[in-house]
Amino acid sequence: MRHRILAFLVLALGAVAHAQGGFVDGLYQTGRWHDGPTPGAVGVDVRASGGGTHVTVERRLTPSKVLIYARDNANTRFAFDARHEPPCGPGLLILGGRSIAGSSYGSDSQSCSTHLELDAADAARAATFFGTARQDRRPIGETARARFATDRTVYAVGDPIEVRVDLENPGAPVRFRRGGRQRGPRDDQFDFEVRRDGVLLPKIEAWNFGGMSTFRPLGPDAPFTVRTPLAPWADLASPGRYEVRCRYETELVPADGEPYADDARGRVWDRAFEGVVRFEIR
Repeated sequence: MRHRILAFLVLALGAVAHAQGGFVDGLYQTGRWHDGPTPGAVGVDVRASGGGTHVTVERRLTPSKVLIYARDNANTRFAFDARHEPPCGPGLLILGGRSIAGSSYGSDSQSCSTHLELDAADAARAATFFGTARQDRRPIGETARARFATDRTVYAVGDPIEVRVDLENPGAPVRFRRGGRQRGPRDDQFDFEVRRDGVLLPKIEAWNFGGMSTFRPLGPDAPFTVRTPLAPWADLASPGRYEVRCRYETELVPADGEPYADDARGRVWDRAFEGVVRFEIR
């Protein structure tokens, strides 16, 4: 009997050590924000945006699925996605004495989703607590390479000028993401720094609103070329010698499997190809 009491005390003390504002570790749904301590509210250590230091806790959630996966190649930023039954609302993760407010939430016809951004340490703790894998990224498509070029080296004033990137991969086949940033005045998978006669030209400001994307094969027998006009990035109306530093950003995924499937969220690698083109406008 004495041993049972001691075991109970150990468990109870452990629960207190991991409690935050009287709430034990877990995922919660929240209500109003407050500027200070408030009954029924918990202090928040990490939040995406907005004011307030404390938030009202409404109910504890029981997720049906939790995904935790890296958002960068260095495995320092992680997404936490949890599915649960309605009603839907903002979320709060209390874990190891820390409280982290959700960055967003959503719903479909059958369930709700709660999204948070975690650092590597919190992601590891959350993976252990919810019994799921922390999906880290590992290099993909290391042999992929690119060459930037223009069709000509000399243009007349007013001629359209396109820059192309020739992608190739002599190693194991992969797929790369084409699109996703072209809903706007230009394709923002590209970026350019333009100099005329050694002087850096102002970059034209523009925004994109996403866009449709697909994954294209890239392997020994599957090169790929992407073109874009240069004019949306800089004023090319004057004669001179131009040097353009080029960049093309994409994501690489394995040649097989469904990109972004629940068990493959970590099987992606951000890749940026860089190069320089030179031409003259007369």
